[in-house]
Amino acid sequence: MNHFKYFTICLNIILVVAFASCKKDSESPPDLRLEGSLTYKGRPLGFKNTEVTLDLYQPGYAILTAIPCRVNQDGGYAAQLFPGSYKMTFRRNVAPFYDITDSISISVTGNTSKSFEVTPFFYVNEPAFTLKGDSLFATVNIEKIATDRNLEKVGLYISSSHYCDAIYSTGGKAEVAAGDISNLTNVTLKAKLTPALMQQKYLFARVGAKTIGLNAQNYSLVKQVDIK
Repeated sequence: MNHFKYFTICLNIILVVAFASCKKDSESPPDLRLEGSLTYKGRPLGFKNTEVTLDLYQPGYAILTAIPCRVNQDGGYAAQLFPGSYKMTFRRNVAPFYDITDSISISVTGNTSKSFEVTPFFYVNEPAFTLKGDSLFATVNIEKIATDRNLEKVGLYISSSHYCDAIYSTGGKAEVAAGDISNLTNVTLKAKLTPALMQQKYLFARVGAKTIGLNAQNYSLVKQVDIK
């Protein structure tokens, strides 16, 4: 093979690869938004941020790859998608609510809102917070929804940022075992604030209810409390 012919073949290969790369780069990213929330009887549900994940699939492809939709603290989720038909599935035995075993069909032709009703094991109503000195008090009504699940503990969790749960509780926390709670409709907790948090103008707090045998908890929504 002469040098010119060899050069021509190589140049053609380079042009084909470059054209394919440019075409791929010119494809628009998904621009349709699917969003929604998990609720119980229309009421918002609180979770640890991204601990609960929904999986979205688009049927019709040889290999089905899940698009993870991570649920945020207030029960909301969102995903950027191309137009098409999708299936939403719930991961089993990990979330603090009864499993949804059937996949749910979702058609995305524009920006789409799709919320899901789930049944939590415990519903943590909005607590009443009172700050006294360097301690935060919380009074809360916890509804036991599950008939086949038992409560392990109730916790008050405090953070210096909006991210607040049993792990992100650097501002202080207090937990009470279920056996020490006489009335779930009127649970009182007290947690001492850290010295560093006392220097701030406000804190973030919420109450969680942990089910026996499950890592994920049911939470109230995060609430800001003024310190000064």
